[in-house]
Amino acid sequence: MNAGRRRPKRRTTTRSTRSSKSSKPDAETRRVRRNGLIRRVFRYRFLSLVRFVPAIKKWSFRLLKWAIILLIFVFLFAQAFRNDAFTELLKHEKRWGFLALAVFCNLASVLFTFFRWQLLIRDMGISLSLWETFRLGFVGYLFNLAPAGIVSGDLVKVFMLAHRYPEMKEKGAASVIVDRGIGLYVMFLVAAGAIWWTGFWERPEPIARLSTQIILWLVVVSSVAAVLSLLPGTTRTITGGRFRRRLAGIPAVGDFLVKLVEAFQLYRERPWTLLVSVLLTFPVHIILALAVYCIARGLFAEVPAIMEFQVMHPVANLTSMIPLAAGPYEMVLDALFPLFFQPMTGLDALGPGGSGISGIGSGIGFGLIVALGYRLTCVAVAGIGMVFYLVARREITTTLAEETGNAAGQGMRDEEYCSVRKI
Repeated sequence: MNAGRRRPKRRTTTRSTRSSKSSKPDAETRRVRRNGLIRRVFRYRFLSLVRFVPAIKKWSFRLLKWAIILLIFVFLFAQAFRNDAFTELLKHEKRWGFLALAVFCNLASVLFTFFRWQLLIRDMGISLSLWETFRLGFVGYLFNLAPAGIVSGDLVKVFMLAHRYPEMKEKGAASVIVDRGIGLYVMFLVAAGAIWWTGFWERPEPIARLSTQIILWLVVVSSVAAVLSLLPGTTRTITGGRFRRRLAGIPAVGDFLVKLVEAFQLYRERPWTLLVSVLLTFPVHIILALAVYCIARGLFAEVPAIMEFQVMHPVANLTSMIPLAAGPYEMVLDALFPLFFQPMTGLDALGPGGSGISGIGSGIGFGLIVALGYRLTCVAVAGIGMVFYLVARREITTTLAEETGNAAGQGMRDEEYCSVRKI
């Protein structure tokens, strides 16, 4: 019986098979595995870092802006100390009456802007009282002076209007943009008129020629844009054609000009409102230049004429288009001041009663002092906005948190509403 049974085959493995299973991976296999592991680790690290790229870019941009501001002020203060400007400032008494008048002039100019905005708002059908206009205006003015990175004053006003009148938020935003655009346009006109009146355009200095050319081009471009936006039948051409692309390509202010043109079209049927708003804006810039003049009179015995301040302040204020909290205005005003200021040397320059600053050197550094005085008057006026903010702090912070989140979800940016911080 056993003889007829088949014995099962014995499983045998060859030496080559056993050796292939027990042998380690060769060098090529190990290299491929190692490279795959490195790629997976690198991909994980890269994806984890990508999440922090927006925050890194944001803070890097802020640090860069503050570094530029610091370098500007270090340079300006070094020049001022080299010309002993601050020594003379501390040595003599000040004319406090002129300095108080400068604060009053700054406040008056701000109130004129609130009346202008009130006119534009009510013409859009938004029933905002004059008191509420003042409240939102002062809070926006406070945020305009806030450090870089905080939402601008124009966006604060837009958000507050959108929160209170959600069905009219486009009209509210248009009123803010048109209000800003009118302020800029009239500032260009005032500067151009003062340049022609004083003969500043004939001066041979490079900064005088450059300032004249910039003002001239800004007046021409803004005038053409305003006329085209108000002409009937230009909506499709402006909003969807070649003109929009060319306008948007202008550095620094292109996006703002496109939105300004679109906002002006909402006021096309209201030309008298725009005309009255323009007329209300002329006192704004004239009084602001008068405030700078009063600051100079409070500190200096000899100062340039009032019309020359109508040139210096608007030209220096053009730097408000630069997204820096401070620095460019002070630098330009300090560069323009020696063109008009021919100081006397010694105590003979003192006015009656020994008040004022005795002029020395070429006047470099004194423009910085006047600019810092102007900043202090702005801070004094912003104190009113601080009171309004503290009274309604919860409402304002809640509204900003909600509207900022909505704006971030829609991909809106601060520069879309206003690339100009302050007029």
